[in-house]
Amino acid sequence: MKRISLGILCSLTVVTNVHADIAKGKAAYEQYDFDTAYQEYKLEADKGNTDAMILIGGLYEDGHGVEKSYDKALELYQKAAELGNGAAFNSMGLMYRFSRGVEQDYTKAIKMFEEALNRKNTDALTNLGLMYERGYGVSDNKIVAWALYNQGKTMKNPDAVKLFLSVEMGMSKDDIAKARDLYREMYKSPEDTVSILQMYLDKND
Repeated sequence: MKRISLGILCSLTVVTNVHADIAKGKAAYEQYDFDTAYQEYKLEADKGNTDAMILIGGLYEDGHGVEKSYDKALELYQKAAELGNGAAFNSMGLMYRFSRGVEQDYTKAIKMFEEALNRKNTDALTNLGLMYERGYGVSDNKIVAWALYNQGKTMKNPDAVKLFLSVEMGMSKDDIAKARDLYREMYKSPEDTVSILQMYLDKND
């Protein structure tokens, strides 16, 4: 079975403006017809559709239907990000986290995930949560991870439930209570998740 790129995985769930060509491209991709997928996505990308740009970026990450090029993938993600697509920031965050064509940089990855969250990308909730749970680029903080995963559950992020249950197993009742308080603040103002998180960290540093 061919591996689906990180870029594709995080973008397939966030295409909110599905044009016919994107739908055709996704159908072709699922049949491993990457050449057709690329052509269909490109029709929409050429019209300025940022979701299509991200999907093409995923193809470049794996060399599916095109010659593999992390540089071209990053260029497409950057273009989509400049146009305000949150999934593009999430994709760039994954490239920096996993050193895909760029030097591994957890600080930049965190910044990209935060930018994605500010643009309502729900995949970034679990990606940022993992950074805090495992202490990548930040001090490990299971309270923050728990709150982000719980917010992901609320936002129907398919990976959030498993991560939430896993991190909770290693937490004390006191820490869970603190995490629940943080989550409640995020739940009330999901658009302010990043600023709420920063205020919590500043207060508890």
